[in-house]
Amino acid sequence: MRRSLGLALTVSAVALVLVACNALTGASDLGFCEGAQCTDLTSPDRSEGGTPDVTTVVTDDGGVPVLPSTCSGSETLCAGKVLGTCAGGAYVKTTCPETCNAGKCDSWPSCRNAAGSGCGALGVATSCCQTATVPGGTFQRRNSALLPATVSAFELDKYEVTVGRMRAFVAAGGATKASPPANGAGAHPKIPNSGWDPVWNTFLPADVNALKSILRQSSGTWTDAPGANEHKPINNVTWFIAATFCAWDGGRLPTYAEMNFAASGGGEQRRYPWSVPATSETISRTQAAYSCGYELPVYNCPPTYCSNDPATPSCDPAVCIAPDSCVTPACTGCNSATDIAPVGVLPAGAGKWGHFDLSGNMAELVFDVDGPLPMPCTDCARIPPDLIRGPIGKPRLDAFFLVTSGGWGYAPSALHTNSYGTLRDQDVANDIGFRCAR
Repeated sequence: MRRSLGLALTVSAVALVLVACNALTGASDLGFCEGAQCTDLTSPDRSEGGTPDVTTVVTDDGGVPVLPSTCSGSETLCAGKVLGTCAGGAYVKTTCPETCNAGKCDSWPSCRNAAGSGCGALGVATSCCQTATVPGGTFQRRNSALLPATVSAFELDKYEVTVGRMRAFVAAGGATKASPPANGAGAHPKIPNSGWDPVWNTFLPADVNALKSILRQSSGTWTDAPGANEHKPINNVTWFIAATFCAWDGGRLPTYAEMNFAASGGGEQRRYPWSVPATSETISRTQAAYSCGYELPVYNCPPTYCSNDPATPSCDPAVCIAPDSCVTPACTGCNSATDIAPVGVLPAGAGKWGHFDLSGNMAELVFDVDGPLPMPCTDCARIPPDLIRGPIGKPRLDAFFLVTSGGWGYAPSALHTNSYGTLRDQDVANDIGFRCAR
Protein backbone atom coordinates (compact mmCIF):
# COMPACT_ATOMS: atom_id res chain seq x y z
CA MET A 1 0.00 0.00 0.00
CA ARG A 2 1.12 3.52 -0.69
CA ARG A 3 0.19 4.63 2.81
CA SER A 4 -1.95 3.76 5.80
CA LEU A 5 -4.09 5.77 8.16
CA GLY A 6 -1.80 7.92 10.25
CA LEU A 7 -0.22 11.29 10.77
CA ALA A 8 1.38 13.51 8.17
CA LEU A 9 3.86 15.96 9.65
CA THR A 10 6.09 18.58 8.08
CA VAL A 11 9.71 17.50 8.33
CA SER A 12 11.45 20.32 6.51
CA ALA A 13 10.82 23.61 4.82
CA VAL A 14 9.53 23.45 1.27
CA ALA A 15 11.83 24.95 -1.34
CA LEU A 16 10.48 27.98 -3.12
CA VAL A 17 10.32 26.68 -6.66
CA LEU A 18 7.81 26.78 -9.46
CA VAL A 19 5.08 24.20 -9.02
CA ALA A 20 2.82 22.50 -11.49
CA CYS A 21 -0.76 23.50 -12.06
CA ASN A 22 -2.68 21.43 -9.56
CA ALA A 23 -5.28 20.28 -12.08
CA LEU A 24 -6.90 16.94 -12.69
CA THR A 25 -4.86 16.57 -15.87
CA GLY A 26 -1.60 17.00 -14.00
CA ALA A 27 -0.54 19.67 -16.51
CA SER A 28 2.80 21.19 -15.63
CA ASP A 29 3.50 23.71 -18.40
CA LEU A 30 4.42 27.07 -16.90
CA GLY A 31 3.69 30.42 -18.47
CA PHE A 32 5.12 33.81 -17.53
CA CYS A 33 3.60 36.88 -16.01
CA GLU A 34 3.02 39.62 -18.55
CA GLY A 35 5.47 42.45 -18.18
CA ALA A 36 8.43 42.78 -15.87
CA GLN A 37 6.54 43.38 -12.65
CA CYS A 38 3.28 42.73 -10.83
CA THR A 39 1.53 45.01 -8.38
CA ASP A 40 -0.43 44.56 -5.18
CA LEU A 41 -3.98 43.27 -5.40
CA THR A 42 -6.61 45.93 -4.92
CA SER A 43 -9.36 43.82 -3.34
CA PRO A 44 -10.36 45.04 0.15
CA ASP A 45 -9.21 41.85 1.86
CA ARG A 46 -5.65 42.32 0.62
CA SER A 47 -4.98 46.04 0.57
CA GLU A 48 -4.85 48.52 3.42
CA GLY A 49 -5.10 51.45 1.03
CA GLY A 50 -2.51 53.86 -0.24
CA THR A 51 0.03 53.16 -2.96
CA PRO A 52 0.60 49.44 -3.46
CA ASP A 53 4.10 48.06 -3.37
CA VAL A 54 5.65 46.88 -6.61
CA THR A 55 7.87 43.83 -6.77
CA THR A 56 9.92 42.89 -9.80
CA VAL A 57 9.81 39.30 -11.00
CA VAL A 58 12.97 37.50 -9.88
CA THR A 59 14.63 34.87 -12.05
CA ASP A 60 17.24 32.22 -11.38
CA ASP A 61 20.41 31.81 -13.46
CA GLY A 62 18.43 30.07 -16.16
CA GLY A 63 15.91 32.90 -16.44
CA VAL A 64 13.14 30.91 -14.72
CA PRO A 65 10.97 33.04 -12.39
CA VAL A 66 11.09 32.11 -8.70
CA LEU A 67 9.78 33.71 -5.53
CA PRO A 68 12.28 35.01 -2.97
CA SER A 69 12.23 33.50 0.49
CA THR A 70 11.27 36.66 2.37
CA CYS A 71 9.16 39.76 1.81
CA SER A 72 7.83 42.78 3.65
CA GLY A 73 4.87 45.08 3.29
CA SER A 74 2.06 44.07 0.95
CA GLU A 75 3.84 43.00 -2.22
CA THR A 76 2.35 40.68 -4.77
CA LEU A 77 4.76 38.81 -7.01
CA CYS A 78 3.99 36.84 -10.16
CA ALA A 79 6.32 34.09 -11.35
CA GLY A 80 4.89 32.02 -14.16
CA LYS A 81 1.86 30.22 -12.75
CA VAL A 82 2.97 31.00 -9.21
CA LEU A 83 1.41 34.01 -7.49
CA GLY A 84 2.84 35.13 -4.15
CA THR A 85 1.17 37.51 -1.72
CA CYS A 86 3.24 38.75 1.20
CA ALA A 87 1.99 37.71 4.64
CA GLY A 88 4.01 37.57 7.82
CA GLY A 89 7.32 38.13 6.05
CA ALA A 90 6.94 35.24 3.59
CA TYR A 91 5.10 34.74 0.34
CA VAL A 92 1.88 32.77 0.38
CA LYS A 93 2.02 30.86 -2.87
CA THR A 94 -1.00 30.17 -5.05
CA THR A 95 -0.77 28.06 -8.19
CA CYS A 96 -2.72 29.82 -10.92
CA PRO A 97 -4.76 27.66 -13.29
CA GLU A 98 -3.28 29.37 -16.35
CA THR A 99 -1.02 32.37 -15.72
CA CYS A 100 -0.89 35.30 -13.36
CA ASN A 101 -1.57 38.66 -14.93
CA ALA A 102 -0.97 42.10 -13.34
CA GLY A 103 -0.73 40.61 -9.87
CA LYS A 104 -3.77 38.38 -10.16
CA CYS A 105 -4.47 34.81 -11.15
CA ASP A 106 -6.53 34.34 -14.26
CA SER A 107 -9.98 33.05 -13.31
CA TRP A 108 -10.17 29.64 -11.73
CA PRO A 109 -11.95 27.15 -14.00
CA SER A 110 -15.13 27.18 -11.92
CA CYS A 111 -15.60 30.93 -12.37
CA ARG A 112 -15.15 31.32 -16.11
CA ASN A 113 -18.86 31.86 -16.71
CA ALA A 114 -21.71 34.04 -15.47
CA ALA A 115 -22.47 31.68 -12.60
CA GLY A 116 -19.04 32.43 -11.19
CA SER A 117 -19.81 36.12 -10.54
CA GLY A 118 -22.21 38.04 -8.35
CA CYS A 119 -21.47 36.36 -5.02
CA GLY A 120 -21.53 38.23 -1.73
CA ALA A 121 -23.75 40.99 -0.40
CA LEU A 122 -26.79 42.03 -2.41
CA GLY A 123 -25.91 44.54 -5.06
CA VAL A 124 -22.19 43.70 -4.95
CA ALA A 125 -21.05 41.55 -7.86
CA THR A 126 -17.79 39.83 -6.91
CA SER A 127 -16.20 36.65 -8.14
CA CYS A 128 -17.45 33.55 -6.37
CA CYS A 129 -13.81 32.39 -6.48
CA GLN A 130 -12.42 35.25 -4.39
CA THR A 131 -9.83 34.15 -1.86
CA ALA A 132 -8.39 35.79 1.24
CA THR A 133 -5.04 35.09 2.88
CA VAL A 134 -4.95 33.32 6.23
CA PRO A 135 -1.58 34.43 7.66
CA GLY A 136 -0.95 31.29 9.68
CA GLY A 137 0.37 30.97 13.21
CA THR A 138 -0.04 28.93 16.37
CA PHE A 139 -3.36 28.33 18.12
CA GLN A 140 -5.36 25.75 20.07
CA ARG A 141 -7.48 23.37 18.04
CA ARG A 142 -11.03 23.15 19.37
CA ASN A 143 -10.05 25.91 21.79
CA SER A 144 -8.22 23.34 23.93
CA ALA A 145 -4.80 23.97 25.46
CA LEU A 146 -4.19 20.23 25.03
CA LEU A 147 -4.37 20.52 21.22
CA PRO A 148 -1.84 23.15 20.08
CA ALA A 149 -1.11 23.44 16.37
CA THR A 150 0.81 25.59 13.93
CA VAL A 151 -0.28 26.24 10.36
CA SER A 152 1.58 28.05 7.61
CA ALA A 153 -0.01 30.92 5.70
CA PHE A 154 -2.39 29.83 2.95
CA GLU A 155 -5.14 31.08 0.66
CA LEU A 156 -8.74 30.09 1.43
CA ASP A 157 -11.86 30.64 -0.66
CA LYS A 158 -13.93 33.45 0.86
CA TYR A 159 -17.13 31.62 -0.06
CA GLU A 160 -18.43 28.10 0.13
CA VAL A 161 -18.41 26.41 -3.29
CA THR A 162 -21.62 27.37 -5.04
CA VAL A 163 -24.02 25.48 -7.27
CA GLY A 164 -22.82 27.63 -10.18
CA ARG A 165 -19.19 26.67 -9.64
CA MET A 166 -20.14 23.00 -9.34
CA ARG A 167 -22.07 23.36 -12.61
CA ALA A 168 -18.84 24.34 -14.37
CA PHE A 169 -17.17 21.23 -12.95
CA VAL A 170 -20.02 19.01 -14.13
CA ALA A 171 -20.00 20.65 -17.57
CA ALA A 172 -16.28 19.93 -17.85
CA GLY A 173 -16.94 16.24 -17.24
CA GLY A 174 -16.34 16.23 -13.50
CA ALA A 175 -14.24 13.39 -12.18
CA THR A 176 -15.53 9.89 -12.84
CA LYS A 177 -14.24 6.34 -12.74
CA ALA A 178 -13.52 6.66 -16.46
CA SER A 179 -11.71 10.00 -16.05
CA PRO A 180 -10.26 10.18 -12.53
CA PRO A 181 -7.85 12.76 -11.13
CA ALA A 182 -4.14 12.38 -11.71
CA ASN A 183 -2.18 10.57 -9.03
CA GLY A 184 -1.26 13.15 -6.37
CA ALA A 185 -3.67 15.87 -7.57
CA GLY A 186 -4.87 18.30 -4.91
CA ALA A 187 -1.93 17.78 -2.58
CA HIS A 188 -1.02 20.04 0.33
CA PRO A 189 2.42 21.48 -0.51
CA LYS A 190 3.78 20.70 2.97
CA ILE A 191 2.14 17.33 3.68
CA PRO A 192 3.64 14.29 1.94
CA ASN A 193 1.23 11.81 0.34
CA SER A 194 -1.71 14.18 0.70
CA GLY A 195 -2.72 14.16 -2.96
CA TRP A 196 -5.23 11.97 -4.76
CA ASP A 197 -4.73 8.22 -4.27
CA PRO A 198 -5.76 6.16 -7.34
CA VAL A 199 -7.21 3.57 -4.95
CA TRP A 200 -9.98 6.10 -4.31
CA ASN A 201 -11.11 6.00 -7.94
CA THR A 202 -13.59 3.30 -6.98
CA PHE A 203 -15.52 5.87 -4.93
CA LEU A 204 -16.10 8.20 -7.88
CA PRO A 205 -19.41 8.22 -9.78
CA ALA A 206 -19.44 6.10 -12.92
CA ASP A 207 -20.20 9.02 -15.24
CA VAL A 208 -21.54 12.58 -15.28
CA ASN A 209 -25.16 11.39 -15.06
CA ALA A 210 -24.29 9.46 -11.91
CA LEU A 211 -22.60 12.57 -10.52
CA LYS A 212 -25.75 14.62 -11.13
CA SER A 213 -27.84 11.92 -9.48
CA ILE A 214 -25.75 12.20 -6.31
CA LEU A 215 -25.97 16.00 -6.25
CA ARG A 216 -29.75 16.17 -6.62
CA GLN A 217 -30.59 13.89 -3.72
CA SER A 218 -33.07 14.94 -1.03
CA SER A 219 -33.17 18.70 -0.32
CA GLY A 220 -30.22 19.36 -2.60
CA THR A 221 -29.39 22.81 -3.90
CA TRP A 222 -28.33 21.34 -7.26
CA THR A 223 -30.63 21.64 -10.27
CA ASP A 224 -29.87 20.10 -13.64
CA ALA A 225 -30.61 23.43 -15.32
CA PRO A 226 -29.38 26.83 -14.06
CA GLY A 227 -31.91 28.43 -11.73
CA ALA A 228 -32.36 30.42 -8.54
CA ASN A 229 -29.75 28.45 -6.58
CA GLU A 230 -26.62 29.35 -8.54
CA HIS A 231 -25.19 31.41 -5.66
CA LYS A 232 -26.24 29.01 -2.93
CA PRO A 233 -23.67 26.57 -1.58
CA ILE A 234 -23.63 23.14 -3.14
CA ASN A 235 -24.60 20.30 -0.81
CA ASN A 236 -25.02 16.52 -1.15
CA VAL A 237 -21.35 16.02 -2.01
CA THR A 238 -19.18 13.11 -1.01
CA TRP A 239 -15.66 13.79 0.22
CA PHE A 240 -14.38 12.41 -3.08
CA ILE A 241 -16.47 14.82 -5.14
CA ALA A 242 -15.25 17.74 -3.00
CA ALA A 243 -11.60 16.66 -3.25
CA THR A 244 -11.72 16.21 -7.02
CA PHE A 245 -13.51 19.55 -7.51
CA CYS A 246 -10.82 21.45 -5.60
CA ALA A 247 -8.02 19.69 -7.51
CA TRP A 248 -9.70 20.49 -10.84
CA ASP A 249 -10.16 24.11 -9.75
CA GLY A 250 -6.47 24.61 -8.99
CA GLY A 251 -6.72 24.05 -5.24
CA ARG A 252 -7.15 21.43 -2.53
CA LEU A 253 -9.33 20.66 0.43
CA PRO A 254 -8.13 22.56 3.52
CA THR A 255 -6.94 20.54 6.48
CA TYR A 256 -8.94 20.46 9.69
CA ALA A 257 -6.25 22.53 11.44
CA GLU A 258 -6.38 25.18 8.70
CA MET A 259 -10.15 25.51 8.79
CA ASN A 260 -10.23 25.56 12.58
CA PHE A 261 -7.52 28.25 12.57
CA ALA A 262 -9.46 30.42 10.11
CA ALA A 263 -12.73 30.05 12.03
CA SER A 264 -11.12 30.70 15.43
CA GLY A 265 -9.34 33.85 14.29
CA GLY A 266 -6.07 32.06 14.94
CA GLY A 267 -4.72 32.68 18.42
CA GLU A 268 -7.74 34.82 19.32
CA GLN A 269 -9.62 31.52 19.89
CA ARG A 270 -12.97 33.00 18.96
CA ARG A 271 -16.11 31.29 20.20
CA TYR A 272 -17.80 31.97 16.85
CA PRO A 273 -15.92 33.16 13.75
CA TRP A 274 -17.40 36.65 14.26
CA SER A 275 -16.95 36.82 18.05
CA VAL A 276 -15.45 40.13 19.22
CA PRO A 277 -14.41 39.86 21.98
CA ALA A 278 -13.37 36.28 21.38
CA THR A 279 -15.48 34.92 24.25
CA SER A 280 -18.68 36.57 23.00
CA GLU A 281 -21.65 34.20 22.66
CA THR A 282 -23.61 36.69 20.56
CA ILE A 283 -25.26 35.06 17.58
CA SER A 284 -28.07 36.28 15.35
CA ARG A 285 -29.64 35.29 12.06
CA THR A 286 -27.88 38.21 10.39
CA GLN A 287 -24.57 36.49 11.16
CA ALA A 288 -25.29 32.93 10.10
CA ALA A 289 -27.91 30.60 8.68
CA TYR A 290 -28.81 28.22 11.53
CA SER A 291 -31.84 26.73 13.27
CA CYS A 292 -33.65 26.71 9.92
CA GLY A 293 -33.50 30.40 9.07
CA TYR A 294 -31.49 33.51 8.37
CA GLU A 295 -32.19 37.22 7.93
CA LEU A 296 -30.44 39.45 5.47
CA PRO A 297 -29.34 42.82 6.79
CA VAL A 298 -31.11 45.83 5.31
CA TYR A 299 -29.39 47.10 2.19
CA ASN A 300 -29.75 50.56 0.74
CA CYS A 301 -30.14 49.65 -2.89
CA PRO A 302 -30.31 52.07 -5.80
CA PRO A 303 -33.82 52.28 -7.24
CA THR A 304 -32.82 50.47 -10.43
CA TYR A 305 -31.53 47.57 -8.36
CA CYS A 306 -35.00 46.96 -6.95
CA SER A 307 -36.67 47.10 -10.33
CA ASN A 308 -38.95 44.51 -11.84
CA ASP A 309 -37.73 45.50 -15.28
CA PRO A 310 -35.78 42.48 -16.59
CA ALA A 311 -33.54 44.84 -18.55
CA THR A 312 -32.08 46.28 -15.34
CA PRO A 313 -30.47 44.61 -12.32
CA SER A 314 -33.10 43.74 -9.77
CA CYS A 315 -33.56 42.28 -6.35
CA ASP A 316 -35.10 38.86 -6.13
CA PRO A 317 -38.85 39.62 -5.84
CA ALA A 318 -38.85 37.64 -2.60
CA VAL A 319 -36.53 40.15 -0.95
CA CYS A 320 -37.38 43.42 -2.67
CA ILE A 321 -40.08 45.28 -0.74
CA ALA A 322 -39.33 48.92 -1.58
CA PRO A 323 -37.26 50.89 -4.10
CA ASP A 324 -34.53 51.72 -1.61
CA SER A 325 -34.39 48.76 0.74
CA CYS A 326 -34.02 45.05 0.25
CA VAL A 327 -34.76 42.69 3.13
CA THR A 328 -35.55 39.04 3.35
CA PRO A 329 -38.93 37.84 4.60
CA ALA A 330 -38.92 35.83 7.80
CA CYS A 331 -38.32 32.14 7.25
CA THR A 332 -40.69 29.67 8.84
CA GLY A 333 -40.49 25.96 9.32
CA CYS A 334 -37.38 24.09 8.20
CA ASN A 335 -36.99 24.11 4.45
CA SER A 336 -33.67 23.87 2.61
CA ALA A 337 -35.13 25.83 -0.30
CA THR A 338 -35.54 28.95 1.86
CA ASP A 339 -33.27 28.41 4.87
CA ILE A 340 -29.97 28.00 3.01
CA ALA A 341 -28.48 31.44 2.36
CA PRO A 342 -26.68 32.49 -0.82
CA VAL A 343 -22.98 32.60 0.01
CA GLY A 344 -21.56 35.75 1.55
CA VAL A 345 -24.81 37.65 2.10
CA LEU A 346 -24.30 37.85 5.88
CA PRO A 347 -21.23 40.09 6.25
CA ALA A 348 -21.76 40.48 10.01
CA GLY A 349 -20.79 36.82 10.32
CA ALA A 350 -17.48 37.06 8.47
CA GLY A 351 -14.37 35.68 10.14
CA LYS A 352 -11.25 37.62 11.09
CA TRP A 353 -9.74 37.48 7.60
CA GLY A 354 -12.91 38.09 5.59
CA HIS A 355 -14.19 34.55 5.00
CA PHE A 356 -17.95 34.06 4.99
CA ASP A 357 -20.14 31.30 6.43
CA LEU A 358 -17.36 29.59 8.36
CA SER A 359 -20.10 28.56 10.78
CA GLY A 360 -23.66 27.98 9.67
CA ASN A 361 -25.15 27.58 6.20
CA MET A 362 -23.09 24.47 5.40
CA ALA A 363 -20.96 22.41 7.71
CA GLU A 364 -17.83 21.87 5.62
CA LEU A 365 -15.77 18.86 4.65
CA VAL A 366 -12.03 19.05 5.25
CA PHE A 367 -9.15 16.84 4.15
CA ASP A 368 -8.81 14.87 7.41
CA VAL A 369 -10.48 11.70 8.58
CA ASP A 370 -11.84 11.42 12.12
CA GLY A 371 -9.67 10.13 14.93
CA PRO A 372 -7.24 11.43 17.55
CA LEU A 373 -5.92 14.76 16.35
CA PRO A 374 -2.24 14.62 15.29
CA MET A 375 0.25 15.55 18.00
CA PRO A 376 2.51 17.41 17.57
CA CYS A 377 0.94 19.41 14.77
CA THR A 378 2.81 21.64 12.36
CA ASP A 379 0.96 21.71 9.03
CA CYS A 380 -0.49 18.36 10.01
CA ALA A 381 -3.40 16.25 8.83
CA ARG A 382 -4.87 12.86 9.48
CA ILE A 383 -4.58 11.39 5.98
CA PRO A 384 -7.44 9.30 4.58
CA PRO A 385 -6.48 5.62 4.30
CA ASP A 386 -6.09 3.59 1.16
CA LEU A 387 -7.54 0.54 2.91
CA ILE A 388 -10.86 -0.48 1.37
CA ARG A 389 -13.29 -2.72 3.21
CA GLY A 390 -16.95 -3.59 2.96
CA PRO A 391 -19.32 -5.73 0.92
CA ILE A 392 -18.87 -6.20 -2.78
CA GLY A 393 -20.74 -3.49 -4.69
CA LYS A 394 -20.27 -0.85 -2.01
CA PRO A 395 -16.67 -0.68 -0.86
CA ARG A 396 -15.83 1.38 2.20
CA LEU A 397 -12.74 3.18 3.41
CA ASP A 398 -13.64 2.14 6.93
CA ALA A 399 -13.21 5.80 7.88
CA PHE A 400 -15.25 8.93 8.57
CA PHE A 401 -14.27 12.35 7.27
CA LEU A 402 -14.21 15.37 9.55
CA VAL A 403 -16.77 18.15 9.07
CA THR A 404 -16.37 21.59 10.65
CA SER A 405 -19.01 23.53 12.60
CA GLY A 406 -22.78 23.40 12.13
CA GLY A 407 -25.07 23.79 9.15
CA TRP A 408 -28.29 25.62 8.38
CA GLY A 409 -30.47 23.36 10.52
CA TYR A 410 -28.17 23.22 13.56
CA ALA A 411 -28.69 24.84 16.96
CA PRO A 412 -26.42 27.80 17.92
CA SER A 413 -24.17 25.66 20.15
CA ALA A 414 -23.23 23.50 17.16
CA LEU A 415 -21.82 26.58 15.40
CA HIS A 416 -19.08 27.08 17.99
CA THR A 417 -15.60 26.86 16.51
CA ASN A 418 -14.78 23.84 18.67
CA SER A 419 -17.72 21.90 17.20
CA TYR A 420 -17.21 19.27 14.54
CA GLY A 421 -18.93 16.31 12.93
CA THR A 422 -18.21 13.37 10.66
CA LEU A 423 -19.44 11.98 7.34
CA ARG A 424 -19.04 8.39 6.11
CA ASP A 425 -16.98 8.00 2.94
CA GLN A 426 -19.76 7.63 0.33
CA ASP A 427 -22.49 9.42 2.25
CA VAL A 428 -23.88 12.90 1.55
CA ALA A 429 -25.98 15.37 3.54
CA ASN A 430 -28.03 18.45 2.66
CA ASP A 431 -26.28 20.48 5.35
CA ILE A 432 -22.69 19.63 4.34
CA GLY A 433 -20.68 21.44 1.66
CA PHE A 434 -17.07 22.60 1.29
CA ARG A 435 -14.63 25.28 0.14
CA CYS A 436 -11.11 25.07 -1.30
CA ALA A 437 -7.67 26.12 -0.07
CA ARG A 438 -4.93 27.26 -2.45
